[in-house]
Amino acid sequence: MNVVCFTGRLTETPELKMTTTNKAVCSFRIAVPRPRKKDVTDYFTCVAWNKDAEFVAHYFRKGQRIEVTGSMTTRQYQAKDGRKGTLYEVECEKVEFGESK
Repeated sequence: MNVVCFTGRLTETPELKMTTTNKAVCSFRIAVPRPRKKDVTDYFTCVAWNKDAEFVAHYFRKGQRIEVTGSMTTRQYQAKDGRKGTLYEVECEKVEFGESK
């Protein structure tokens, strides 16, 4: 089973983009402090699609708390200098406010 759930803060204001097939997509990074480890933070790239992408782009800004639930995915890429690498991303299935206003 591949399910992850994170509560963290946005490291930047999310930006909504559209694919060539006119699907909404929003990629954003969150900072998640580790429990029981002072001053240790992990950073995760998250990707939301369609209505979730529009929701994130419209209601969230840098520094706000956000809760994401989804699955961890990997992608292979090749940099311009020829190096190969692997990207780990959270494919969001559910996105919620992490704090009330």
